[in-house]
Amino acid sequence: MKLRSFRYICVICAVAFVHCTLIMPSDFNRIDEGKLRVINVAFLPRPDVGPGDTVTARAYFAGSNVTRIDNFALAYDGFGDEAGWKPVEKPLTIIARREWFPDSCEFTFAIPDSVFLHERAWALDSSVQDSVARLMLQPKEKVVATLTGLPDSLRSLAMDRIARMSLWTSTLFTAYAENGASLRVLSTCAVRFNSRYPEYLPVNNNPQISWVTAYAVPRSEATNFDPYGQTLPPGVRTWRLFDGRNPASTDTTIVVDTGYSYFFACDNGIHTATDSSGDVTLDTLWEGVPSENGSLKRESISYMWFFQNVDSYSEDPDSMLVIDNSSSHPVIEFKPPILTSMRRFKIWVSAKDELYSSTAYRPNGIGVCGVAGVFTYTDEYRKRFGD
Repeated sequence: MKLRSFRYICVICAVAFVHCTLIMPSDFNRIDEGKLRVINVAFLPRPDVGPGDTVTARAYFAGSNVTRIDNFALAYDGFGDEAGWKPVEKPLTIIARREWFPDSCEFTFAIPDSVFLHERAWALDSSVQDSVARLMLQPKEKVVATLTGLPDSLRSLAMDRIARMSLWTSTLFTAYAENGASLRVLSTCAVRFNSRYPEYLPVNNNPQISWVTAYAVPRSEATNFDPYGQTLPPGVRTWRLFDGRNPASTDTTIVVDTGYSYFFACDNGIHTATDSSGDVTLDTLWEGVPSENGSLKRESISYMWFFQNVDSYSEDPDSMLVIDNSSSHPVIEFKPPILTSMRRFKIWVSAKDELYSSTAYRPNGIGVCGVAGVFTYTDEYRKRFGD
């Protein structure tokens, strides 16, 4: 039970260790200056990784400035020793790396073609795994020919076994900050054959955050505010903080006034892709297997919002920007500073799709977006809350 519990924790999010201790700050969503934090780690181009694939892990940092990363390692499946708590780390060879410190970095590595001959998938007997692994080492055309030549019942059994060939794979590295702090960062993807055979097996993709917007909503219209409707309520003001499709349209200066409630929102993060026939498809939670009512359940996305007051003061943090992140929704209410000398801020949103599969392990998709902005205050607001 210890091993499986630890596995579940690792799958849900990137886990960061400081001096072997899990970070649990008093306000998890508030990023404090001088405290090294990791927002999340995303695997590119997708978290669905195949044997022999070249994979890039991109890490997003906040708080104390990161200056370097090193000590890379890889761990498979259970991630743990016999007690189930300490990852069994193996050296990881880095093919390439790019760094945009202090905010982010990425590193590229390769999964061995023969990984399933050396690492055990929990869902299959070892002899069955060896047989399937040796078949899948053959060129794709030969594998497809072998499968199509089988009777329907045997082909169905073979596809089920291929679908169960899945290894939770974790990367680990250490990040170092200029103040001497360090983080041991662990994140997970899944190694399986789905991305090599998308015509037959479902492939999970990362959520895509294409825009982030701030809204000032008259308090009379703020109850059940929905930024995704066809029209916004009267009197709403908007600031597009990030727009991946039209960067020139952004406005990162938010005007704070009395009589308004304030919200951040991003798009719904659902990833669309084009399949082999040219049709646009959506990621589904059921991995292509009909649910009880015969439909495919579209995956849903949970969101984690983080915030940082860049202008550092000794006053009560509640007098500055505060985000209530109890809902995990793509739209979240925030309280602008009442300390009007606090102007610069940063926010991040991390989107994660649900972890579920009716057939085998399904990797989490991760999408991260960070933006910086400035608050400016009307005279009326300053009169009411001015320093």
